[in-house]
Amino acid sequence: MLDYFREKRPSENFLLVADTHNQLQNNDDLEKFINIIGIPGSAHQKYQHILLLGDISVNDIECIRKLLPKLFEKGEVYGIYGNHDSKKTFDWFGIHDLHGRMAHVSGIKIAGWEGSSKYKNERFPSMLQSESIQYAKSISICGESPDLLISHDKPRTDWVKKEHALEILEHHVGLAGIYEYMKIADIPVNIHGHYHTNYAKQLPNGSEEICIFPFACLRIWKDRAFRIYDMNGKEIQ
Repeated sequence: MLDYFREKRPSENFLLVADTHNQLQNNDDLEKFINIIGIPGSAHQKYQHILLLGDISVNDIECIRKLLPKLFEKGEVYGIYGNHDSKKTFDWFGIHDLHGRMAHVSGIKIAGWEGSSKYKNERFPSMLQSESIQYAKSISICGESPDLLISHDKPRTDWVKKEHALEILEHHVGLAGIYEYMKIADIPVNIHGHYHTNYAKQLPNGSEEICIFPFACLRIWKDRAFRIYDMNGKEIQ
């Protein structure tokens, strides 16, 4: 009964988008999600914010802007770059880059972490595991603890530094620094992309990790309770 009444209450609604890889112009899946599936339990409500989780092309961002132009006009679009993205894209669209930063969005503190684990010797948003650990320790959040961390890659919980050993280049293994940052800053929830699937799991420290693909609806209520729905309107849990 409590869940029924919660669903009827006003919430902050975020459109999450990840790993569209220049495909939005070739189908109408996002338009159907926004206009047909909508926000479960609240057909009368609209999205107030957009969070981009990386690997989203310029053409894809343009498709999103055409569907939700007012959110771009109001500056309610936030994001981080993926390992396949080109830097400065966000500047062209007025998107807030949250990498290493934190934004207060309608009272919700959202931090960001771009890129993936480094898997090739080229320049792209990525880090070695040891680099990510050092970066986590260097991030300044002015003593505040974010309510949510958005990232492209996932937190890695099994990495152990081996003295005097060269790090190997690995793909789709997560970043130890993301998990370190979550522990240091006491972040309860991480939402990421990169793995082209939907799942939710609890991390060893008790925080929650959620992966989404290619888009989802995040609903957050004033008491910080939240739910995430996938592209079919099913809760990710």
